[in-house]
Amino acid sequence: MLRQASVTISAAIRRRHAVKMYKSHQAKKESDGYSFAARTVHVGGIGKDWEDEDKIDYWFSRGGPVASVALRKRKPTADIPNNSWALVAFQHEKTVADLLSLAQDGDDRVLLRADAGDTADDAVVFIVHRIEPVKAMNSTGSFGKTFQRCMKNLEDRQKRLLREAKVQKLLSEAREARWRAL
Repeated sequence: MLRQASVTISAAIRRRHAVKMYKSHQAKKESDGYSFAARTVHVGGIGKDWEDEDKIDYWFSRGGPVASVALRKRKPTADIPNNSWALVAFQHEKTVADLLSLAQDGDDRVLLRADAGDTADDAVVFIVHRIEPVKAMNSTGSFGKTFQRCMKNLEDRQKRLLREAKVQKLLSEAREARWRAL
């Protein structure tokens, strides 16, 4: 009888611990997603000339360091020739605040003129606005998939930078060893 009570108590403690760990993991996951979403803007009005994540990254990095870009290509229509959109995540929330401070009074979006080439015909107007973190994390449609890809792009970029740093460190150590050998 005493042994059975001990087993029951142990199982309850393990379940309680598992629930705590799960909740902790979920909270961390949500806070990371929320933080990422708070640093991310939606950029609409992207045309064929701008359907390149590297080009968008380069253009928006003029305002501050870009952490990640995810492009959603859409076919142009007769009414909307620049139908594609992107999510641009910055490294700092302040960059988003500075960018959105350019909005006209009472408007929650910013219109930015970008030149794709040398002529005025190549210009496009980006429509930039803040995304809602909770909606972004709970979206299951194309927005949610693009948001997840933007987060994945950031993870991939961080892994690549870490690998490059390790390679540089190994090369530096090899150079030092060669100098010491002389």
